[in-house]
Amino acid sequence: MSASSSNTLVIKIRDHVDKNLSLRIYANDFFNDIESLDQNDLSIDFDGVISVSRSFVQEFLSLAETSHKHITVINQSEEVQTIFRAVQFPRKKARIF
Repeated sequence: MSASSSNTLVIKIRDHVDKNLSLRIYANDFFNDIESLDQNDLSIDFDGVISVSRSFVQEFLSLAETSHKHITVINQSEEVQTIFRAVQFPRKKARIF
């Protein structure tokens, strides 16, 4: 963890969880840890994260939305960004009659 010049705490998620974020419980445990911090402005750094699952991202986004912290996500790879977008903006499935 490191503090940036804007008083935001930067947390490297790969150092606290793993470089492969695959389970909802990983998101739950991570948020339990960050909710206990005194700092309110947090940047979650995804640098070095190789993969994320849809279930991890769903839980991460749900917990971030309900958190009392101000959370930003930084340094996502293209692959990680793609999964985040797919979860945030799901495409409607075509109906087949």
